[in-house]
Amino acid sequence: MIVAIVNNGNIEQTGELSVLFPNVSFPASGPSDEWMAENNLVPVTYFKAYDAATQKLVSCEAYLEGGAAKGPYSRAKMGRMTTVGALTRETLVWTQGQYGWKKAEDVAELAQLFTVMPPPPPPAA
Repeated sequence: MIVAIVNNGNIEQTGELSVLFPNVSFPASGPSDEWMAENNLVPVTYFKAYDAATQKLVSCEAYLEGGAAKGPYSRAKMGRMTTVGALTRETLVWTQGQYGWKKAEDVAELAQLFTVMPPPPPPAA
């Protein structure tokens, strides 16, 4: 189980529960909700989604909203979220292999979502 340690609205650390708490034994069902709350932990979800059109696995991101992990969402979905303001440059995101949470604008794969697109060319005369 991957978790984020959140204190005062700030992400302090993310990682596997067993790595962050190596001296704690958990039941097979995982820690209780009460234990998670007492230790300021928020579960983080990550998976690879299958794109039926391309028949390939696509990476998905998780993000934080109000201290709670949301997602994961495909990059395409996150692109749509930027157009309606649900995902901003300041939104904290996480993806597999990334150490800790980062602002969306600081993740190379997402930074391009925030570039300003030029207007369409004028119609041909």
